[in-house]
Amino acid sequence: MTDWVTTTEAAALLGVNPSRVRQLLLAGRIVGARKAAGTWLIPTPIQVRPSPVFARVPRHADDGSAHH
Repeated sequence: MTDWVTTTEAAALLGVNPSRVRQLLLAGRIVGARKAAGTWLIPTPIQVRPSPVFARVPRHADDGSAHH
């Protein structure tokens, strides 16, 4: 059985501000979260999808050589 937490409880578990949790929820980045009667319910353990901005091709450190 899944345990559910609120945005405030999720924020405490993740070590972030509740407003950050709401941002993640609105972006669809918290797996399995749903809204019921105007309240977000977040399943535990909390799984946060990576940001699409950071999920792109990995960058490599510049080795100093020119790439022309």
